[in-house]
Amino acid sequence: MASGISSTATSVTLSSSPIGFPGSYPFTVAIDYDNAAEEIVLVTNVVGTTLTITRGRDGSTAVGHSAGAVVRHMIIGRDLQEANDHSEATTSV
Repeated sequence: MASGISSTATSVTLSSSPIGFPGSYPFTVAIDYDNAAEEIVLVTNVVGTTLTITRGRDGSTAVGHSAGAVVRHMIIGRDLQEANDHSEATTSV
C-alpha cells in the first residue's frame, strides 16, 4: 500500500498498478496477508491504483494498516461455496 489506512477507510491506494487482479468486481483481497493484522476485504471498484473496499469480510475485523502492507488477491471459502451452490442449483441457473 502506498499509505496507511484507518479502520474506517473505504478505499486503499496501492504503490503500483495492480497486476493479476480480476478485471471485474467484486473480488476479494487480503491486506497484511499472513500476519496478525490480516484483514479480508471485498473490492467493489478499481480506478488506477485505488481500490474501493468493503471492510472486515468473512469474520475478519476492520483494523488500521500501515504503508507498505501487502495487498494480495485471495480466494476464500465464500468464493468456493458460491461456485458450488451455482453448480448444484436446479433452478434459476
